[in-house]
Amino acid sequence: MGTWTGLIGDYWKVARHYGRQFTVWSMRNRLGIEAYPFMPDGDFGNTITKGPQEIRVATSTQEVVDVLTEARERGIPVNTCGGHHSMRGQTLSAGGLRLIPQFPADIRLSQDESGDVVSVGASARWEALTVLHEQGLAIPVFTTHRSTTIAGTLSISGVGQRSYLYGRQIDTVRSLELILPSGDVVTCSHKDNTELYRHTLSGFGTTGIIRGITLETIDYRPHLVHILF
Repeated sequence: MGTWTGLIGDYWKVARHYGRQFTVWSMRNRLGIEAYPFMPDGDFGNTITKGPQEIRVATSTQEVVDVLTEARERGIPVNTCGGHHSMRGQTLSAGGLRLIPQFPADIRLSQDESGDVVSVGASARWEALTVLHEQGLAIPVFTTHRSTTIAGTLSISGVGQRSYLYGRQIDTVRSLELILPSGDVVTCSHKDNTELYRHTLSGFGTTGIIRGITLETIDYRPHLVHILF
């Protein structure tokens, strides 16, 4: 009897584990979200619970505005989620909407007074910017974990292995396109809407939804690291 009890217990452990994984997989596909580590009612830290989440995926400015309008009419908050990597429930919504922007990457090179800059959709992962290497350019500071979204990282400052040379990732931002709670879209920089610019970077998404970002670039210099064991 003990053997059967043990087998049944093991079976239910496996069923619970893979059943949850299947639920996550199904919801990811239904919502059009491809990225690990998305959890329907949790985040990557998996230590904070805020109850079942009302999830909205937006792929355009108008869809973001629609979500903000819905929240305003219902009198509920909106929490923005990028790559789902928050550790203490910051991207989870308590009684509101969990907004997941999925803007196109739309990577474009241009020049300003500082030199070459790159503009990119806020939902893109940092890994997407390695395409600049083909042009002999690079981002000054990459995150060590490049599957995080660019806007998500900039919303909490962002540091990387080259921060000792170039500072935080927010220090390399030339400008932002921001969707305000009112639905208006504004450009923020050192020269335009400077207060919004200053408070959006490291602002945990409290000023609006970042739609696009323009970043400084540097010359790409590949290097080889020898590790001895």
